[in-house]
Amino acid sequence: MAKPRKPKNEDAKPENSGAVVRHQKLCLSIDIDKHQIYGYTELEIAVPDIGIVGLHAENIGIESVFVDGEATEFEYYPHQQQNVDSEKRWSSVTSPSSAADAAGAVYLSALERERVPNLLINCCKAFRIPNEVQEVGNLENGLPFSGEPKQNVKLVRINYWVEKAETGIHFDNEVVHTNNQIRRARCWFPCMDEGIQCCCYDLEFTVAHNLVAVSTGSLLYQMKDEVKEILPMKDAFVFKDRKSYGVKVLSKDDPPRKTFVYKLDVPVTAQWISLVVAPFEILPDPHVGIISHMCLPSNLSKLWNTIKFFHNAFNHYEEYLDAKFPFGSYTQVFLAPEMIVSSTNLGASMGVFSSQVLYDETIIDQQLANRDLERVYKDLERFHYLVQVQILGLADGSIQAVLFSLWVDAIDTSIKLAFALAKQWFGVYVTPEEPNDEWLLDGLAGFLTELFIKKFLGNNEARYRRFKAMMQMHDMGDEKTSIDASERYILDVQANCAVCKADDSGVTALSSSPSCKELHGTHRIGLYGKIRSWKSVAILQMLEKQMGPEFFRKILQKVISRARDTFPIRSLSTKEFRHFATKVGNLERPFVKEFFLRWVCSCGCPVLRMGFSYNKRKNMVELAVLREFTAAPDANASFLNPDSENREGDIGWPGMMSIRVYELDGMYDHPVLPLAGEMWQLLEIQCHSKLAARRFQKPKKSSKPDGFDENGDVPASDMRSSLESPLSWIRADPEMEYLAEIHFNQPIQMWINQLEKDEDVVAQAQAIAALKALPQVSFSVTNAMNNFLSDTKAFWRVRIETAFALANIASEENDWAGLLHLVKFYKSRRFDAAIGLPKPNDFHDFPEYFVLEVMQ
Repeated sequence: MAKPRKPKNEDAKPENSGAVVRHQKLCLSIDIDKHQIYGYTELEIAVPDIGIVGLHAENIGIESVFVDGEATEFEYYPHQQQNVDSEKRWSSVTSPSSAADAAGAVYLSALERERVPNLLINCCKAFRIPNEVQEVGNLENGLPFSGEPKQNVKLVRINYWVEKAETGIHFDNEVVHTNNQIRRARCWFPCMDEGIQCCCYDLEFTVAHNLVAVSTGSLLYQMKDEVKEILPMKDAFVFKDRKSYGVKVLSKDDPPRKTFVYKLDVPVTAQWISLVVAPFEILPDPHVGIISHMCLPSNLSKLWNTIKFFHNAFNHYEEYLDAKFPFGSYTQVFLAPEMIVSSTNLGASMGVFSSQVLYDETIIDQQLANRDLERVYKDLERFHYLVQVQILGLADGSIQAVLFSLWVDAIDTSIKLAFALAKQWFGVYVTPEEPNDEWLLDGLAGFLTELFIKKFLGNNEARYRRFKAMMQMHDMGDEKTSIDASERYILDVQANCAVCKADDSGVTALSSSPSCKELHGTHRIGLYGKIRSWKSVAILQMLEKQMGPEFFRKILQKVISRARDTFPIRSLSTKEFRHFATKVGNLERPFVKEFFLRWVCSCGCPVLRMGFSYNKRKNMVELAVLREFTAAPDANASFLNPDSENREGDIGWPGMMSIRVYELDGMYDHPVLPLAGEMWQLLEIQCHSKLAARRFQKPKKSSKPDGFDENGDVPASDMRSSLESPLSWIRADPEMEYLAEIHFNQPIQMWINQLEKDEDVVAQAQAIAALKALPQVSFSVTNAMNNFLSDTKAFWRVRIETAFALANIASEENDWAGLLHLVKFYKSRRFDAAIGLPKPNDFHDFPEYFVLEVMQ
């Protein structure tokens, strides 16, 4: 047994250049009572010429190391013992500022040390030891070598143990689980914990007889409880009984133990190897045979209802990518929230989630495949009665609040699980070639999730979530308030200009070597990690708009096909994706080069401030635009100053933004606004309405030359004909194609027209936000909002926004008109004047029910 050595100078350690792990086997026994794991790992390694192999290991006790069955020398330098420099830095702290500098320096130093392998194994020449120890080192279930000579390939076996681990692997009562945080695989098994090292794995875990070990890969065997017959794993997923799940090699231990044997034949990095041990209840998916769902016994009923939709996402991804799921199986595990480090923890072919995402069977499931509303209605009535009378005894309004919250959580759960599944395709199976390429895989996973939302939750839901994500980030402003990056991916998908306010530093440059290398992967976590994820998805959405949905789909299919053809390397780089954009996506090379240079390799987004005037003589809209930046390559550049006369060096963004003009005789799109060139632009947009061709009449003194009164009290009736204006309303970037912060000014009546007549949920939400922000609200505005609230055909989420807006704008100046409208609306639908009591709940109209629920 070797004791940890005292740390040496890091520069003196040989680098692990050239060593490649071709295969790794992990055999562990888990003792939950003692919080201990022990066993061995075997690595088939292509040894470099130097003859020294460096591995990563933390908080691990190394007992012995064997190379090709013979004991060898090794050196182990635990990183946690190297705190001499840290103490020196902290001793010099004299102020809060110096403390912050010291903390940053210590943190970066620790990250840098973690990059260096700290388990060095001599593979040049092994020395003999007594026969009894030699026999322990011999390979019992080793991997067969091919007939071809492998002169530089060695089989390295490491016997080790982990006791009372602080990170990487966690013990909680009868539950053991790992996490895939940055560089934490090394905390429970020696490995090459690097992003470029991929290999296949054989995994064996021995646990108590009443526990189930769930890990990466496919379970190879299963044995029936009493027959003790080992069967192929192809039948493993037809059993609903927890005791019949998995390979069970019963041992002679007292109490008895069993071993679960897994095999992963798809090369992955050590980060994606996961393990969860617990007394699970197992629920095979009724629609897809290779999917299993597991949870603790107390959550089994919720699990059954939560996973009903999941086969839809699984089949949709396979259909869209024209390929089968890359792994032989997929397992979803749900643990109590207090047990896990983050709400979502991914491994190859498995995902571990918080049980908080599970929901009861009586929750309204919007994505029900069979749309069995009658059954849902009966369930809801039963749920309402049981909860109100037998369980909670709450008032009617409280019951509705509980039900509404749970229903929204059900939608959130669907999206969270769909995103985790998408990460299996892009992130685990297809991996980034370099740290600079991580944005691409993250964005592709988010893009797949957006497709799921559109198909199964509806286009209105997808667009509304995209708009709300944008508004949330605008509300954050420059304060960059922290948000829960793990709990809600829901409003993030296709956030578009959600990142504008925060995209102001090099950290948000997606393919930036400094941010990826100097921060050692930490740029992926926290607020900036969330911003990068939003930006990645939005940029890919922009690229899809440029080339068309079918061309973009062909690119993703090409990526998956290429990954299958280039076994075992399944990496994707930004450069390769650019190549696909030109060859498969049919985009011009200069445009693609500029697109990636400005949107991917740089930070910052355009800020557009727009106003317009209608010229009756020319029958044109004169649109004035000022383009600014949230960040620019050179903050001192003259083009950032609007008053500068020298703007020849202006750096903009590729593409033309569309201006959508709604006239009396139709809607017209005008892609006329360039995102590059002069910062100040004046555009002329030709109108098509014949009404504007009448002879120009002099406006009245009370009106503006453009025909619109700015007194804010516009009559509810349509005044366009009397004013001889063909314009109903105008929108900039109506499809949210660009990462841009847009400030558009138009008269109040045009915002009202947009709210009442535009069928796009985003346009309606934008109009509500603009009208709510008016300094003085007229009766025409409150009447328009009230009419929209009463429109049962409008999207229910925007109606809820309208209800909140009416409450927000109510004031003494307008005689509390907003609140009066809300009270009248609620009483007309919920109050029975005959008996003087509220009406019973009616679940036949779900949107109407939830609009009324928010008024409790």
